[in-house]
Amino acid sequence: MSLNKDLTIVFVSFFSKNIIEKPISQIPSNIPIIVVENSKDIQLKNTLEKKYKNVSVIIPDLNTGNGGGANIGLKQANSKYVLYLDVDVELNKTTLDTLYFYANKLKNFSILGPSIEGLNYKNKDYENQSEYEKVHSMNFITGCALFFNMKALKEIGFFDEKIFLYYEENDLYLRSFKKNYKIYLIEEAKLKHQGNRSTDLIEKKFNRNKPQLAFNVVHILFS
Repeated sequence: MSLNKDLTIVFVSFFSKNIIEKPISQIPSNIPIIVVENSKDIQLKNTLEKKYKNVSVIIPDLNTGNGGGANIGLKQANSKYVLYLDVDVELNKTTLDTLYFYANKLKNFSILGPSIEGLNYKNKDYENQSEYEKVHSMNFITGCALFFNMKALKEIGFFDEKIFLYYEENDLYLRSFKKNYKIYLIEEAKLKHQGNRSTDLIEKKFNRNKPQLAFNVVHILFS
């Protein structure tokens, strides 16, 4: 087992040229990265692929939204695990190693999520808060960083592309639970998420940073 052979990183970019290089630069150069560029920025594709030898940029024919873009990267990856990341996240030096360690330790999981700085989950978001000392079985985790067990994901099914934006991860979680897979929060894996910064556009029609609404949706699903 080795991290660089077992893991692929996937980003979905939409007018993100001014922010996407920061997380890319924090990823070791021997780990493959797939960027799905939904704003059709050919210059960004050329820049990233020239500067980072481990980066491949895919420009789809149509912008199918965040879930659809993530699906393109997930299906293109040929690794045991895939880590989907929003472009406005910041990793620390041990984030990837910690997630990989627990991926090889835990059984029957579909998704692992790191601990997001400043984000406190509510009681209803936990299925079991003490399964391991710093690993919790969850009903919900925020979707800015999702570490996928690809064998499980292929059984569950990928993101529903009819959901263009918002709550595509909630639908995926529900299907995961129906297949009896676990979703875990890994407290030791740390990550910062800027929020509202996944695009360079000054004015955005959509705002994906609505964690409270997501919490309410998953509460309805499981109540």
